Amino acid sequence: MTQAKKGLTLAVLVAFSLSGCANAGGKSDTQALTPSQEKASLRKLGLDEADINYVMAHAPQDAMAVATHKHNLLQDTHLTFDSSSKELKASKIPNIQLDKWNKKYKQQVAKIWGRVAFVVNSPRFVKQFNQETADLDVRTFKGGIDEAVNVPSNYDDFAKVALNRQGLAHNTYKLEAFSNKIGADGKEMSSGGNAWGEMGHPEVFLNPGEISSARLNKNAPLLLHELTHTFGYAHDNNPKANNGKAIQVVYVPNNVPYYVQMITSSGGTNDKDFDSLQQLSKQIHSKNPMLLPVNSGLNTDLFTQYFGQ
Repeated sequence: MTQAKKGLTLAVLVAFSLSGCANAGGKSDTQALTPSQEKASLRKLGLDEADINYVMAHAPQDAMAVATHKHNLLQDTHLTFDSSSKELKASKIPNIQLDKWNKKYKQQVAKIWGRVAFVVNSPRFVKQFNQETADLDVRTFKGGIDEAVNVPSNYDDFAKVALNRQGLAHNTYKLEAFSNKIGADGKEMSSGGNAWGEMGHPEVFLNPGEISSARLNKNAPLLLHELTHTFGYAHDNNPKANNGKAIQVVYVPNNVPYYVQMITSSGGTNDKDFDSLQQLSKQIHSKNPMLLPVNSGLNTDLFTQYFGQ
């Protein structure tokens, strides 16, 4: 989900050169690090000690590749846990109310954030991202911010947009806590999702109560989706560009937010049973309600592949 702030203008572009770094995105730039150096590097992504130890033990080559990469997305990011009635009102998210961060909520969200930061830089994610960018539809990019209106031809194009936006934000993110309102009938009202990224702005609105009560990796693909909105990417259904008929964008790999969400969700790396994300999308849409494949075996999501449950 995404909400755009009116009047937000970011005219200054910060150059993060990836030239000389043709092996961008989880590929090693330098010689191998010592274990202590590797751990120190992975901590910069926000990973906690348990996750660092797990990924180093179960995916040592990928862990080293990410640790030695010089231009990781979401590296050294400072998170501010906020609860602002003014921000919630300005977000225009329906049926929400102010909530407060507690220790459990902060720990859970920070742990998921670290996993997202690792995965988006990982070799497996980069490989999958580069395979099907031809499916990205320029029509769905309408409403994007700055360079995010352009279709990335590969991961490096995507990374440059993300790093530029990260630089504009001075490596800071504000996380706003909300919960769903209770209706007159005593039932919880729907806000449309438990995470919303502010378009082109380093702010994410989260329902920490829902997130903390779910399986740890369940909401990680959605958080990555929402972060791409903060990078400036849209998923516009743009009926004007489709003879007046809205373009299907939900769980369709024709836009960056759902593209990255599908890659990291169950089935997203299963090239045996789904020879493309388009095929996975058809599988999901054939279900009523839409359901992802069972998260096991070849369908295991990227977060569980790297960090277990």
